[in-house]
Amino acid sequence: MTKPEPPASTPPLVTVVIPAYNEAETIADAINSVLLQSFSDFELLVIDDGSSDATSDISTAVADDRVQVISFKNKGLAASRNRGIRRATGELIAFLDADDLWTPDKLRSQVDALQRYPDAALVYSWTDCIDEESRFLRHGSHVQAEGQVYKLLLTRNFMDNGSSPMIRKSAFDETGLFDENYRAGEDWDMWLRLAHRYPFACVPSVQVLYRIRVKSLMSDVSQQFECVTAVLHKGLDRLPDSPDREKIKRTATANIYKYLSVRLIETGNSRQHGIQAAHYWWSFATTTPSLFHQFSKVLLITSAIFVMVVLPPTLFTRLRERAVAFNHKRSHAMMPYIP
Repeated sequence: MTKPEPPASTPPLVTVVIPAYNEAETIADAINSVLLQSFSDFELLVIDDGSSDATSDISTAVADDRVQVISFKNKGLAASRNRGIRRATGELIAFLDADDLWTPDKLRSQVDALQRYPDAALVYSWTDCIDEESRFLRHGSHVQAEGQVYKLLLTRNFMDNGSSPMIRKSAFDETGLFDENYRAGEDWDMWLRLAHRYPFACVPSVQVLYRIRVKSLMSDVSQQFECVTAVLHKGLDRLPDSPDREKIKRTATANIYKYLSVRLIETGNSRQHGIQAAHYWWSFATTTPSLFHQFSKVLLITSAIFVMVVLPPTLFTRLRERAVAFNHKRSHAMMPYIP
């Protein structure tokens, strides 16, 4: 008598994709933040993008059957995400960068949201920023937008980073995968392509901790500006007859200038970075009619740029470190999820 075949295992509902390139310092914490999720029906794919450090060894050593480590030759972040999408068996895909963290309720909250909104292709959660020591730096955008969000998303990437969204895998069949030609802004490009076709959902709660590190400073800021500007122009081409097209373009351009200037302040370590920050900040100021409605923020950033340019780099770095420590101490009581 023929022995019956064992029943086929049911695929997990969610596939978590962690692209990783030389992230030995943070990969264990990132993986752990997934394994500590209150929602357990997932597989975790660590896509090792040709790391030369212990990233693969640390990931492989994790004793959990849900974790798979897949190594490739280095090809970049967009390619790693695409490799994860192709390997995913879950109906829903959530991305987590290897230096970021999730709060324990992230997956469950997003699965519930997509079940409540079956027409939505993507759900995102709010983000706060942490430093290399996992200390609170600042709040993210905390924008609550649902339904048709294309025009708003075109003015600013309010999802803040690639560790926030959960996406129906079937949506990639319509929109295609991440554009591997972009060296920056490829996530914004993807979210825009999805938003042009599908409604979005939002979990209005901080569930992503986005790590800002000095070593993550854009090696070529002008290249980053060119990439995100190209993403913007492609997005605007989808609105050829929109009466508010020029307003959207102006607002989006201003927000790109602002983003680059703030990132240079947060991660820069030289006068040249301060000069670059001043250049982008001036471009923001001259592009934004409502600039002085944000007077306190304007004063803070302008002062930071001035100090960055005038003081020796080591002194500026020390002052920034003290400001981070003070902000962390002041905010820690309100932020119990920070390690």
